[in-house]
Amino acid sequence: MGRAKIEVLRPRWACRECGGTLTEEVPFRAPGQRITLLLLAFVCDLLALGQTLKAVSLMTGLHKNVVKAIDRARLSGLYTEKGEDGETRLRKPKRQARYLGADTFKLYGGHRYATVIIDLKTGHALWLVHSKRRQVVLDFCDFVGSEWMSHVEAIACDMNADFERAFLERFPHLDIVYDCFHIVKNFNEKVICKVRKDEQARLKEEGDTEAARAP
Repeated sequence: MGRAKIEVLRPRWACRECGGTLTEEVPFRAPGQRITLLLLAFVCDLLALGQTLKAVSLMTGLHKNVVKAIDRARLSGLYTEKGEDGETRLRKPKRQARYLGADTFKLYGGHRYATVIIDLKTGHALWLVHSKRRQVVLDFCDFVGSEWMSHVEAIACDMNADFERAFLERFPHLDIVYDCFHIVKNFNEKVICKVRKDEQARLKEEGDTEAARAP
């Protein structure tokens, strides 16, 4: 795919009264970007299909920061809205979800965490906050409302006991399901690692240091 250069004549108008000037807009230019509307739509389609920022950057030739800004604007349009007070806030889900997924993840490799709650069927993000405390669940339930939550059947989450208790305190009809990744991870850390350490200690006591060093 080669690059194309487009030259456009943009008339500039001057007001004789105030001295101000106005340059005519380019009709096919994406607002706030130096790319065409077609390229913007193409980038948004790639991101909506699940392509990473790096992959879209390589495919389109755009800088990764440009792709990131487009993705941020795309997600803001999907999930946020302006309130009556002018503040930006999450948009309440229009579709009733039956199965939810909740997960906590680290931010920037430090000790800050965020929690996301999604509709497992559509993958749409319903709640995203900078915290991993049980208040996250309570705030989410207040946000969507009791009527909406009464139709939810199950929550898939990591092995966060605070989340489980918070969901069941409000809505005891919910089924709490631990996702497979965290079950395997917990088994590896609590069982397999312990058995491996005990076996290494036994081999060292028997004098078989070579076997003890084996992975």
